[in-house]
Amino acid sequence: MIITYRIAAVCAALCAMLCCLSCSSDHENKARSSQATIADNAELALMYQQDQADRMADEIDWDSVHVRDEGRQSRVRQLMVSDSLVTADDYFHAAMIMQHGGDSTAFRAAYDLAARAVEIDSTHEVASWLYAAAWDRYLLSTGQRQWYGTQYLTVHDTTFLFPIDTAKVTDVERERRGVRSLDQIRAKLAEDNGSDVGLLQLADSLNPWYSGRK
Repeated sequence: MIITYRIAAVCAALCAMLCCLSCSSDHENKARSSQATIADNAELALMYQQDQADRMADEIDWDSVHVRDEGRQSRVRQLMVSDSLVTADDYFHAAMIMQHGGDSTAFRAAYDLAARAVEIDSTHEVASWLYAAAWDRYLLSTGQRQWYGTQYLTVHDTTFLFPIDTAKVTDVERERRGVRSLDQIRAKLAEDNGSDVGLLQLADSLNPWYSGRK
């Protein structure tokens, strides 16, 4: 009789445990499902599309584009303050808009937003590239050399690479971010310039950020 009671007690405990695990699993599944169904911020998505469209027109009035950029960046800041960014794409869209700002504050915001996008979704390849590009642009805007090698400038049909500190990151890290290796950068410069020698450095006087644009 005692054995029967003990078996019954064990069975009851197992049932309770299984029920608990089942409830926990259901809760986790519902949480995952809820996260998966969160929609991107529609306003941010539209602003991102407008940002890209401004840069793909056949003829670009940059003065007008910069005015629209400032309006989009102002709105992004408002959305950030109101915690309206949720998904990886929300953060990516906001990051790209801030990447088109004109000072180190905007570029640093772009970097932080891209970093958050990659944190949410490590497979977001474009956000990973933007993480590197925004960091490079931020460094240049503060008078430092870029790390990854994403920032170029064309002057009189010659393509230059903004100054780069080649010791800061490895080609493995560049590849992880979707950025060209140093050899690939050299090859691109050689191809663009019709020369066997890639121009790896840009005179500081040609750098708009070095010359006082903050």
